[in-house]
Amino acid sequence: MKYLSQLSKLIAIVFSLFFIQTSAQTKITEKLIGTWESIDTAQETGSIIVKNNGILLLVLSPTDSIECKYQVDTTKSPMHFDIIIEEEDGGEVNTMKSLLVFINNDTLKWEVFFDRERTPNFSGETGKDIVLLHRKK
Repeated sequence: MKYLSQLSKLIAIVFSLFFIQTSAQTKITEKLIGTWESIDTAQETGSIIVKNNGILLLVLSPTDSIECKYQVDTTKSPMHFDIIIEEEDGGEVNTMKSLLVFINNDTLKWEVFFDRERTPNFSGETGKDIVLLHRKK
């Protein structure tokens, strides 16, 4: 009987931890929602608009944008942030893998892995593939 009591307590703790973790992941994902802008080393501006339905907009210029899907794994540090780009004709699907971390509530550090495998941590300093994104208010 004592064994069953301890087992039920352990199950309750596991469920509590699961719900706390899920709640924390939801809060982090909600913090991502909004418009994020960057200026690269060539002084070119770009932005992403993260929506709450797993959709984001890559804004390449004032007249050119791409609607994509995204997935974020908040259990990783830095977070794994994958942008899924589908061809308009329903053809090829490409996944752009990246790392993402909040510097503060209004600044993200983002590294995109265009032609190489994602590393577990950022591979260097802000530059060509690493940008700082600032929340547009």
